[in-house]
Amino acid sequence: MVLLDFDLGEERGSSLVAEIEKCQLGVKILMVTAGMTDTATLQVMEAGANGVFLKQNNPDQLIEAIRRVAKNEI
Repeated sequence: MVLLDFDLGEERGSSLVAEIEKCQLGVKILMVTAGMTDTATLQVMEAGANGVFLKQNNPDQLIEAIRRVAKNEI
């Protein structure tokens, strides 16, 4: 599983999601972000991300999100 930040400086994590998907590694991707627009969220999900987690949520929620992505529940 990859925990990927949406904001990578000059680039966006969504471009890396697309690259990971092209390689067909079978890796699950949980996008971690301080905030994204609805359009950006839709784009990363369409590109292959398995879930989106907001950084302001507590660590217990991150653990639960990781478990849910691992089990294909998101």
